[in-house]
Amino acid sequence: MKRLVIGSIAMIVLLTGMEMLVNTVILADAYKAVTVWRPNADMMSKMWIFNVIWVIVGIVFTYIFSHGYENKGILEGVRYGALMSLIVSLPTAYAQYVIYPIPYHLAMKWFLFGLVEYSIMGAVLSLIFSKFSEK
Repeated sequence: MKRLVIGSIAMIVLLTGMEMLVNTVILADAYKAVTVWRPNADMMSKMWIFNVIWVIVGIVFTYIFSHGYENKGILEGVRYGALMSLIVSLPTAYAQYVIYPIPYHLAMKWFLFGLVEYSIMGAVLSLIFSKFSEK
């Protein structure tokens, strides 16, 4: 139970930080070039939804990992994160490309950053689980 709680908290913090970095710093210029977004004030009033999503994703990501955890090292976590990104990031990014008039490179970046984020999350989670498996 301890590793589930610690892992979930770590995933929530890590995901929140990485999403903020990617979407407010790295992709800021790409977003400015697209005109389909809500007005900034309207978007900011709905940002709490992301916080709820990140909490749910952090907990579920950790829970699923805990049921298949084999203590095979950091690559086990990277592989898990990469597979999760294929389930989450790939369809989300490319569905947005199909639905909204956004440039292809933005959809591709959403997917690739998602792949990196989830792979990092998996790696960190494998380290947390290995640390708390020894005790």
